[in-house]
Amino acid sequence: MKYTLDWHERFTFGGPRPTSGIFGICVHTTENDAGTPAENVANYQITSESGSYHVLVDSRGRTLLANTDGWIVWASGNVGNNWLIHISFVARAAWKREKWLEYPNMLRAGAKVAANRCKLYGIPPVKLTASQLRQKQKGFVGHLETGQAWGGTDHTDPGSGFPWDVFLNMVKEEMNRGDNTPPPPAAKPAPQPKGFTMSTEARLILDQLAGPEQEGGVPKFTGWPQLGGRTVVDALAAVGEALKVPGMFDPHNKEKR
Repeated sequence: MKYTLDWHERFTFGGPRPTSGIFGICVHTTENDAGTPAENVANYQITSESGSYHVLVDSRGRTLLANTDGWIVWASGNVGNNWLIHISFVARAAWKREKWLEYPNMLRAGAKVAANRCKLYGIPPVKLTASQLRQKQKGFVGHLETGQAWGGTDHTDPGSGFPWDVFLNMVKEEMNRGDNTPPPPAAKPAPQPKGFTMSTEARLILDQLAGPEQEGGVPKFTGWPQLGGRTVVDALAAVGEALKVPGMFDPHNKEKR
């Protein structure tokens, strides 16, 4: 998957984990105002080592890979760091539903990241309760549910106003978008006459020498209009004739042929 920014090599705190244990996706907020770039948050986290996520998504719909899936992040304050993919929106948990819906690009970008992980780990786009999370059922939770399930945190993000229905529908749409359909076949190159092959470089050289007009990839040696319809060789011959160089003549000068 492509990200706007890939900074995972800059995050050196945390530690490795097996991806075989991943069974859910946790949604967070960074507690920043809309318009804050994802890299600003990442820079602060790298400098302060105060927390980290797997992917940051800002209000412009830009994504920043902060840590790979096989790396334990400092996100949920409990064992959820070991088993979940942590996606954080550069937003605030206090936002009302209407505020979240003002940033469809952000929600869509986050949904694309989540859909990628859903396909990768077989996670359905459903919201889990803390009890279901504790039972290690597959699905989506917020930071709130990780605290309710395992303790270690009193955070409630992404907040009661987060539009889970809209977001999970976007995840479903991205999962069903048909990204797995094969691309259309590349256009076939124009057939060349049997026994005649030419590299691009060779064709350019022939163009300069013989003129640009071709048929089936084969130069017709029509010459260049700025050389009076002459090829480069014929133009050189005309110059030689004008300078009275012995043996040189202009084949286009019918009077002297």
